[in-house]
Amino acid sequence: MALKSLSRRHAELGFAAALVAAAGFLFLQAADYPGVTGSYPRTLSVLLGIGGLLTVVRTLRQLNPDDNQPLFERPGRVYLGAVAVLFYVAAVSYIGYLIPSLILGIALPYALGYRTLRHSALVVTATLAFIVLVFVVALQRPIPRDLLDPLLAVLR
Repeated sequence: MALKSLSRRHAELGFAAALVAAAGFLFLQAADYPGVTGSYPRTLSVLLGIGGLLTVVRTLRQLNPDDNQPLFERPGRVYLGAVAVLFYVAAVSYIGYLIPSLILGIALPYALGYRTLRHSALVVTATLAFIVLVFVVALQRPIPRDLLDPLLAVLR
């Protein structure tokens, strides 16, 4: 008997089970934190577990599940996205955080079929500006070194 490809329904159930398992593991790990420092990670793990359980319920309640629906409709785009993320991780090490994030945030949606570059550029730029304002300016936390560090030094 040949194995058929993974259906979307099976993938959703598997992903939801992984979320619930991860939530349980993280909840137990947070118990080792001293005092109340474990309350925030425990809260996040409970929310993660609830999200996983809701996904299981939603998937199982589908009236006419299509077990033949493939997990990926366009596998080439999925592979392209995975390669882009790998290049992004490598680029952050060499170039810094901001420039690769801007490129990935604009190029990845375009490569995956979203053709409104203006919206992508606006959202990515606003998100990166927010990150810089919160972490660099307000919290005074460093972000990874970047080619734009001279510009960021003005904000500090």
